[in-house]
Amino acid sequence: MYSFHPFAGEGAFYKGNLHCHSTRSDGSKTPAQLADSYRQQGYSFLALSEHNIFTDPAEFCSRDFITLPAVEWEADLVQNSGQVEYWRKTHHVHGIWDGARPAANPIRDGEVLPRMEYRGPETAAEMCRYLNSRGLFCIYNHPLWSKTSFSDYGRLEGFAAMEIYNYSGDVANATGDASLRWDELLDMGARLWGVAADDNHNGGWPDDSFGGYIQVKAPELSRQAIVNAILSGSFYASSGMELHDVFLEGRTLTVRCAPAARIDFIAGPCICGGASYFAKSPSGLTEAAYDCGPDNSYVRVVCTDFQGRKAWSNPFYFEP
Repeated sequence: MYSFHPFAGEGAFYKGNLHCHSTRSDGSKTPAQLADSYRQQGYSFLALSEHNIFTDPAEFCSRDFITLPAVEWEADLVQNSGQVEYWRKTHHVHGIWDGARPAANPIRDGEVLPRMEYRGPETAAEMCRYLNSRGLFCIYNHPLWSKTSFSDYGRLEGFAAMEIYNYSGDVANATGDASLRWDELLDMGARLWGVAADDNHNGGWPDDSFGGYIQVKAPELSRQAIVNAILSGSFYASSGMELHDVFLEGRTLTVRCAPAARIDFIAGPCICGGASYFAKSPSGLTEAAYDCGPDNSYVRVVCTDFQGRKAWSNPFYFEP
């Protein structure tokens, strides 16, 4: 019987924010202030993904807190109407250092990447290939906020993940939850992990920090261990809900979590795949299981607490 248990290995869960902006680009806090604030909030790692500027803040790494070198690279579609320019859509391709990825020309701290010309899916693919060649893995950031969909980015081949929840977009203009974009690709056969992040700039109210993150199960807190765990899917995304365990045995997916108001199993690609379970008392649901049908190619789970905060598991795939 096939089984997959991504959180069964030795180690611990480490909380981290992969998407963050400082005064090195358009954020209002310095890198040092950001690192200190996230450490104080119990985070174990942080990526400073400045706009078009590769940043390696190694000076903030310590025994209990690390930073991941990163960049958020942009390709914008701007249209003119009379005297007014309209920002219509954009690719924000997020590159994060991967020490195991060979690179003849590794990217350097402070290196500025030129803005790309927006040409639809080919641009996103080109950006991903280039960042991969420089020793980074790629995440496609905030598609709902970016006004992009499948016709703009395609199947995202070569990308490791999609940013399915963006806290800044959520509190700024309700463009944070892009999980339906994720399902669209999963239904087409794409294989992508899903991450949640803050994308914080700390410039207004409500503050856009500490609302989107991932919990990574890794054997130790080091750059390579965290990156390896992310690339293997050994993590879950969250906007504040806690997921304790999730595992697949045969075609049965089981989840255990903090008290939930509802637990949803999302399965595809067929209509009526999946199921939803609702708490019958204020004590909530803490466990549920779903038997996947023979036509399901993947299944994932979403746990929602009584305040509406969510935890998203990564997809579990069935081989054809």
